[in-house]
Amino acid sequence: MEETPQNPSTAQDDPQTAKLRLEIATLKKRLPWEPYLNFIPLVTALVPTAALMFSFLQFQTSQQAEQAKRVSSQIQVDKAEILKFGEDKKQTLSKVAFLFGDLKIALTSEAGDKIRASIEQQDSKRAFTKALVSLITRDLDFDDARDIVFPNIARAQWDDYQDYLKENPGELKVILKAYVNALRSLDLKNPKYVQTMKYHVDTGQYIVVNDVYKDKEGEKPRFRHFQDILDGFTDQLPAADSRPDVKTIKTESIRDFSDILCNEVVARKIFAAEFIWTKCMG
Repeated sequence: MEETPQNPSTAQDDPQTAKLRLEIATLKKRLPWEPYLNFIPLVTALVPTAALMFSFLQFQTSQQAEQAKRVSSQIQVDKAEILKFGEDKKQTLSKVAFLFGDLKIALTSEAGDKIRASIEQQDSKRAFTKALVSLITRDLDFDDARDIVFPNIARAQWDDYQDYLKENPGELKVILKAYVNALRSLDLKNPKYVQTMKYHVDTGQYIVVNDVYKDKEGEKPRFRHFQDILDGFTDQLPAADSRPDVKTIKTESIRDFSDILCNEVVARKIFAAEFIWTKCMG
């Protein structure tokens, strides 16, 4: 009689196979989300880390906001102090130079902290420039040894100052005229002082040869004032090169200045190729 073969699934399994079958059956009975339970320890560890990072970002944002407030406040303080120069006679030129430097640093920091459009910053910058020019043209006394240096500090320390004068030649004309008037005032108080000056080629210096003033008391501040007038006038002149139609302002200003100098040698040295001969020069 032929023997019927047994079904492999019903055959007696060895212990290892039985264990494997049991594990497979168990896996089939698991709930759908059970595989994700293995990630619970990882998630548990990540939650505090994420909370810590969030807290750090909040702190950093808060710090940046506080820093922005401090910078903005410093900018306003510096501007206000600079614009007090005309009324506060105790304010020194060195302090003004420091305030301009501090203002530039603060503005650079503000620009780095903000992504906002620069239009607002430019408007604020231009508003301060207008106030500066107004201070110079309306409040400063160019016969004063302290006041006459301020425009040159503004020109050197504040970039928008020169740009503003190029765009507003009327204001430039007023400032150049103030230097011309300062030279006229110096001449009226000290007749033949500038007219008799010489220029020493080897030393590159202007020399007072009039015995009325040479080596006399008060000569040092007088000569320094002359130098400040000269430096201020020549340093402001380049703003008149911006447009052909503004050239007349430069030409007229040089002519007026030279006419008061009435000193061909000195005038030629000062203005070089732009020298203008005047009748008083003989």
